[in-house]
Amino acid sequence: DENEVDFAEKLGEKARLVDTTLFRAHMYATPSLAGSLFRIANFCDPDVVMERLEETGRYNDLIDFLYGKKLHRRALELLQRFGQAETAPETAPQLHGPTRTVGYLQNLSPDKIDLILEFAEWPVRTDPDLGMEIFLADTENAEMLPRHRVLDFLRGIDLALAVRYLEHVIEELNDMTPDLHQSLLYLYLEGLQKHKSGKWEFPNGDDSAEWRDKLLEMLRSSSQYSPAKMLDRLDRDGM
Repeated sequence: DENEVDFAEKLGEKARLVDTTLFRAHMYATPSLAGSLFRIANFCDPDVVMERLEETGRYNDLIDFLYGKKLHRRALELLQRFGQAETAPETAPQLHGPTRTVGYLQNLSPDKIDLILEFAEWPVRTDPDLGMEIFLADTENAEMLPRHRVLDFLRGIDLALAVRYLEHVIEELNDMTPDLHQSLLYLYLEGLQKHKSGKWEFPNGDDSAEWRDKLLEMLRSSSQYSPAKMLDRLDRDGM
């Protein structure tokens, strides 16, 4: 009822006052303990905390605070700014490079897929092996990401990364979705055709023989694709 709602609002105001005051006290007397407040549920006023942490250059604590408050876009924008800086900032050298961004994205639930894909591009382009851990890590979050969305995203960056992802979900996660099997065969064939015409190079030297073997093996072993569709993709000249 209205009395309960009013009581809840007053309780929230008191909790915000107490926690924000505790934060201010920590920053005045024991700054090193302020971070511990952000790793538990808290009612700190976000505007007060963010302003004070930025003033004092405590960006690691700020990232933890933003994550706890589910202000993920603000945190990821900050991580991208420091991560892409030409030199490591003196106030936050550990935020330089893509490592912290990758770790942050790995902790986001699959329902945040739009945000994940938006901020995954720069780590994947900067350090493909590290960036791919967002999608290949042995975690529930990575395994539950919508696979067609991830595939389209990686295909837009590099064909080889899309192949690597599909090999992971089919061979290691045992995904039997026909569309994904068909897509992997298409990508193998596309890579071989583009390499032959000089329009694309394999990332690790000349892997054309390996890709050809994988293509043929999958054509023989998988029953989750359409042979007719594959035949339509083949060049009839010089078969």
